[in-house]
Amino acid sequence: MYKEKILIVEDDLAAKSSIANALRQEGYAVDDADYGEQALEIIKSNNYDLVLTDLVMGQKNGLDIVREVHRVMPSCKTMIITAYGTIETNMEAIKLGVTDYILKPINIDRLIHKIKACLNRRSLLKHNESLEKKISTFEMTRDIASTLMMSTLVNIILNSACEVLNADGGTLLLSEGSGLVIKAVTRNFRNSIMGTRVGTGKGIIGEVFRTGNPQIINKRAGRNPCFNGFIKEQKIGSAISIPIIDNGGTLGILNLVRKESSPAFTGEDISISKIFSGTIAYAIKNARVYEELKTAYDRQKSMQYQLIKAEKLSAVGRVSSSVAHELNNPLVSVLVNAELLLEEIPKNKPWHEDIKDIQLAAKKCKDIINDLLKISRDKEYKFDEIRINQVIERSLRLSRHTISGSGVTVKRITGKDLPPVSISASHIEQVFTNIIANALHAMPDGGTLTIKTYTKTASEALRRKADRERFKDNVVITEFSDTGAGIRRKDLPNIFEPFFTTKAVGKGTGLGLFVCQGIIEKHGGLIIIKSAGINKGTRVYVYLPVADA
Repeated sequence: MYKEKILIVEDDLAAKSSIANALRQEGYAVDDADYGEQALEIIKSNNYDLVLTDLVMGQKNGLDIVREVHRVMPSCKTMIITAYGTIETNMEAIKLGVTDYILKPINIDRLIHKIKACLNRRSLLKHNESLEKKISTFEMTRDIASTLMMSTLVNIILNSACEVLNADGGTLLLSEGSGLVIKAVTRNFRNSIMGTRVGTGKGIIGEVFRTGNPQIINKRAGRNPCFNGFIKEQKIGSAISIPIIDNGGTLGILNLVRKESSPAFTGEDISISKIFSGTIAYAIKNARVYEELKTAYDRQKSMQYQLIKAEKLSAVGRVSSSVAHELNNPLVSVLVNAELLLEEIPKNKPWHEDIKDIQLAAKKCKDIINDLLKISRDKEYKFDEIRINQVIERSLRLSRHTISGSGVTVKRITGKDLPPVSISASHIEQVFTNIIANALHAMPDGGTLTIKTYTKTASEALRRKADRERFKDNVVITEFSDTGAGIRRKDLPNIFEPFFTTKAVGKGTGLGLFVCQGIIEKHGGLIIIKSAGINKGTRVYVYLPVADA
């Protein structure tokens, strides 16, 4: 059974002994101090339900003790005993929240009656506070249990725990492999510690992880490297480390702190934490299962997409290989004869232009056949380490005749000292010239094509986890943005499909971007196209991995 704990601070040794003995006979746990300084030291490392203090005692008087008690133990009650009461001290005591003001000589029976009444009121108030906390905790667990995304869940857990336990900040660590990893931090902690791996072999966190028992660190918590050194500005006065346990295993640890100006954590906080720790464990397990299922689903979806794409590629290859030679020979004949006729027929004759149209149409057909052959008969890839800006320059030189007279202004914003990429330069030039040609086609009345090159980490550059996993670390990005016709949002998912085109009939084969995507993927890269809609321009991003050092 819990014994309520009382501290007596009295420099009259006989009076102190008499009060202490009487209270112990009533079943209370009693500590005592002879003077104010000693009492303040005792208060730092203990929790009391009531502090009974003399008013006048050397350098530190009873009001000093009351102030400190209410700072570190807000729920603790205080009573003052004095033979020198004045209206001023009485009013000051009331302002500080003193429960009663008892004059000497002391009537022990009357004092015990007042103490019992005071502690009964305190017990009722604490019970009400505990019920309110439990209600808040149950509401919190409802929100936690309904969240499946781990990135969202960890922040909900940490912020809700801080709210319920009146913490000033904290961190949430989850077990990964042989250690723990910091997955969430409150705003007053440094973001740089996110993702930090923490060992479980020693220290308070190690003990909590191994034993599964929560720990409160009140004495010198601010000096403990587990809790201090990370928080901004204010120093830590109290800390609590709460294990998140499921079926005997520790899934993680919730570390909460209070500043020196806040009251210390108590056993009541541990009781509250036990209510929600089970729900937290359940939610974390559910989120991990959900992530595993989602990853498996995304992987399966990607494999299905690659399979469908491979089938389409195979179909295109079969068609192209069966018809290419049949079409190539007559087309060559048409082109040769058209060229001969153009040489023979004077330019001033009306049918000279008609023959030029025949020649252009035949060349267009030959280009379509060449696109089909690129798919069915892959050109050899020869990889070299090269700077992407050099490829941009060569691609623009290859496209200069198309750009000239188009009314399109080309702006280059190329990054300096970009790391090299390992590429087949001719293939990447093919991709870039295709993108440039598409941009020019989207701006028939002129406009601006901006080409940027820069580098970022994969986590900074890409949102989707599956896209980030293509790259080890840094990526070199080439961004093409035009002010042209744009792409309808409903068409964006289909733009890499073979034979799909948004161009007018006869203006495109629908194979260019399909081929470009295949080239970039063979380089271990990624191509993404974005558009806000019709007449809002288009952005094409080509991501290539940095060459291995």
